[in-house]
Amino acid sequence: MMQTWKFHCECSLCSSDYEANDKMRQTRVKKLYEVIPIFEAREDVEGAANAALERCKIIEKCEDMNRYLPGAYLELYNILVMAAMYKGDFGFNDALMASLVKQREEYREKAYYLNKRTKLTTRKDQYNKMIRQLATIGCLGPGGSNKLMQ
Repeated sequence: MMQTWKFHCECSLCSSDYEANDKMRQTRVKKLYEVIPIFEAREDVEGAANAALERCKIIEKCEDMNRYLPGAYLELYNILVMAAMYKGDFGFNDALMASLVKQREEYREKAYYLNKRTKLTTRKDQYNKMIRQLATIGCLGPGGSNKLMQ
């Protein structure tokens, strides 16, 4: 800040240890990535969805981790589709979970948009593969579409 703008900022973001915070965020994202399959194995779709949502929120805030965002959105979408299959759109006591399940298509659209915008082959292939997998097991739901990237 001092070199570019000629003043010393003391806000919480600038005065905090960025590298330590970055390391903590990366560690948390990795931990969430590892626990999601555990929740899924226990058929705890709410736990899996909450972990996947937290992972997305952390990645959204970290520019250096944005490359993981399309995959994180697709993972959340997949979990929410499974949740809808298990309990329907209104079978949750938790209002946040019910809202997430109803809005699941937004996460697929976000992943699609990010993949299309970045035009990275590996991400595009990953997205298309996930959409094909979801379509073959019937998880796209009534509002879902089989939008493949070109």
